[in-house]
Amino acid sequence: MDDLIDKLGAELKPVRPLIAPSRRMSVWMLGVVIYMLVIASVIHFRADLFDLMQSPVMVVEFVLALLMAFVSGYAAFCLCAPDGYGRRWPVRGAFLLLALLSALLLAMFILSPEPIAHAHLQWHECVAKSLAFFVVPIGALTYMASKGASTQPKLLLGMGILSVSSMGYIALRLTCPDDAALHTVIYHILPYIFIGFVSGLLAQRFLRW
Repeated sequence: MDDLIDKLGAELKPVRPLIAPSRRMSVWMLGVVIYMLVIASVIHFRADLFDLMQSPVMVVEFVLALLMAFVSGYAAFCLCAPDGYGRRWPVRGAFLLLALLSALLLAMFILSPEPIAHAHLQWHECVAKSLAFFVVPIGALTYMASKGASTQPKLLLGMGILSVSSMGYIALRLTCPDDAALHTVIYHILPYIFIGFVSGLLAQRFLRW
């Protein structure tokens, strides 16, 4: 029995415990915010940004997206541990916020007097911005998550993608002057769904035990 134990433990090495998810999420989120502000500054913020922030609907939209980014980001870092730290509320909260934001966007689309006005203008710029706002943050999150031992890598990636997409969505709204509902759906939301799906497939291999 002693020989068996020695063989099983021969390759084991001491590891550092994971830092608390709130601390890791804070460091990552701070980096994401700084990164996106730099990119947005290079791209240039929209000229009517001040007027945009006077709209109650836009403020609610941004608050929901920002809350979703923080909650889903926290959920992702909780899921880095095998037991998820025993916390289920972050995932449930992220899905609840996603449902609320989706309902708001659907209402905006239905009630918009001109949902298709200028819907296809500057589409290539928005797709390029989506890539710029997404790739580096999700890469950083995947690297940090790979230091853990998640038993739910797909859910972890889903939460990470949701967090990055929420931040990227806000950044797009602050830099793209087109508020047409159809443009928002096609070029501000669908690119993140597609990019998130592809990046999720590629990143899974880094989150396996």
